[in-house]
Amino acid sequence: MSVSAIAKENNSGATFVSDTSSINVTISPVADKPSVSVPSSSSSSPIKIGEYVDGSTYANTSDYIKLTTSISELNSSEVMEGIFRFKQSADGNSATFLLNNGSSPTAVSSDHADYKAGYDTYVLSENDVKNLLAGASFRPPEGVINKDNDPSYDPSYIVEVIGRSIDGVDVGTTEKTITYQIAAVAKAPIIKNEIGQDLTSTYDIGDVIKTGDGSHKMKIALDVEASGEEQITLLMTNLPSSLSDYLSFENAQGTAIGAKNADGSVYVLTMDQLDVDGVSGISASSEFFYLVLSSGAQINELNYDYNNFRH
Repeated sequence: MSVSAIAKENNSGATFVSDTSSINVTISPVADKPSVSVPSSSSSSPIKIGEYVDGSTYANTSDYIKLTTSISELNSSEVMEGIFRFKQSADGNSATFLLNNGSSPTAVSSDHADYKAGYDTYVLSENDVKNLLAGASFRPPEGVINKDNDPSYDPSYIVEVIGRSIDGVDVGTTEKTITYQIAAVAKAPIIKNEIGQDLTSTYDIGDVIKTGDGSHKMKIALDVEASGEEQITLLMTNLPSSLSDYLSFENAQGTAIGAKNADGSVYVLTMDQLDVDGVSGISASSEFFYLVLSSGAQINELNYDYNNFRH
């Protein structure tokens, strides 16, 4: 750019023009920060979702959590990228991130500039942001549960969403977060027989014990353990209603336990009725129980099923 100065004398009107000087002007590019939109959430008002349990929750990709996120560039001459970070579980389990075409991008390696320890970081190209982000979803890592006012748990699960625009050497970024709270879901209890075998469908009762009053006791010894922090209830079903007045249950100490329905075909047993050692779950060795058939019952064959419910 050239610059010169002109001087003018007020009375005579004479002018003088200075020599022309050149000024070099360098215009440095400044990247425009992209616009990032995420669902409304905060630590005091998180988006509540369920825990991922393998084989149970999020069984289908249609069950995954929609991110409902968009990233828009303000200057089409710049290069735009989208960065997503999902926190891993304490055991190093990862979230699953799916784009709208069902593909799962690859997380950056530990030597990448965008890597963040404890997170899976995904960098999407401008094409992916424009064409594959709408309708993208995720499944939280297995083993992550959030609870308020409990130092053993994080109160929330954060997903970081970053829009980045590059213009030459300048970079503009807009960062937002989505705050979720992952609630625990009930998981199937672990049930084994007294020799440690997984119990799937059939339990064989051993010797029938005849008591002095003429009744018969059938010992049922099971190891029952919660998979998480659930409370467990044993539901004994398909008991013959014709024997309602004769069938009952006792714990290992001989105390009557359980509550039955109107026709006696169902009994509900709770863990506190079976507990001996104060440890959660029941042990086949010390916390077994009996199915009792009182004297006077007329029966040729007794078949029953049991199920376990957890709350």
